[in-house]
Amino acid sequence: MKTGYIFWGTLLIVLGLILLFNSFGGIFPDFGVIFKFWPLLIVLWGISMLKLNPLLKKILSGLSGLFLALLLGALILNNWCWFKCDTRYNSHDYKYSYTKVGDKYLVHSSAYSDSVKTVTLNIEGGAAFYQFGDTCSNMIDVYSDKNNYDFRFESDTDEQSYSFRIDGSHFMNFFHRDKESIATYIKLNPKVSWNLNFDIGASEIKADLSKYRIANLDFDAGAASIEVKIGDLNDTTNINIDAGATSVKLLIPSTSGCELEYDTGLSNVTFQGFQNNNGVYYTENFSSASKKIKINISGGVSSFKIVRI
Repeated sequence: MKTGYIFWGTLLIVLGLILLFNSFGGIFPDFGVIFKFWPLLIVLWGISMLKLNPLLKKILSGLSGLFLALLLGALILNNWCWFKCDTRYNSHDYKYSYTKVGDKYLVHSSAYSDSVKTVTLNIEGGAAFYQFGDTCSNMIDVYSDKNNYDFRFESDTDEQSYSFRIDGSHFMNFFHRDKESIATYIKLNPKVSWNLNFDIGASEIKADLSKYRIANLDFDAGAASIEVKIGDLNDTTNINIDAGATSVKLLIPSTSGCELEYDTGLSNVTFQGFQNNNGVYYTENFSSASKKIKINISGGVSSFKIVRI
């Protein structure tokens, strides 16, 4: 038997068994420790290339396949993180003390400052549910449905930029059937102008942003479901959507003028109340309206709908 057959056969069998056993409750409590021995794979590979006894070469080939299967298995079961997966920044302590507020838990709160006029909020996360709607007297309040999630929250020195991230160890994962989707509820201050940037995976967003002054709204999404309501508190609102197999529904005020450009797989589309001018869609009141919404869509958006209310 050729050494190549032994290598690939061992790799596929062992990797398949690792994933099979994990689906029934796991194998080792800290399987990621195998990463510490990754240089051994290079050693085995190098020895197998030397002029050796054919039987010894076959044994080394099998060991190489076995070890590579263990590395791949550890990588998959460790949420595709190298070494021990911990997405918190090392320079900070992100152990939050959760405060029960009604049926939710307060994760983070930042004080309002009347000297700040524009704030940027960057949100990163995997499989999660995000909901916006209520306002707050603070700059921002973040709530969770449970008190056992790990979050990461940062702000710059002048309190004009926030970065909010959900720890990847709680993301829904194909190989981890017991992981849950995180429910996150966010309240914003209505007095400042907001730039909201979402970098999300297979998530769901339900956001009533009509009570906020939204300057820019950016979505970089995977297979997501997005439903957003926009108000007319800001003179101009720019919305950019770059997404994969994502369903998008936008509710916009009929009093605002709207411009829409898209470069996606959408075909035979019509937008009620819009006029097509060389591939760019406008509402009939775009030129005359004092408040404007500009929308740009790219990527593989599977479903897109605009409702004027």
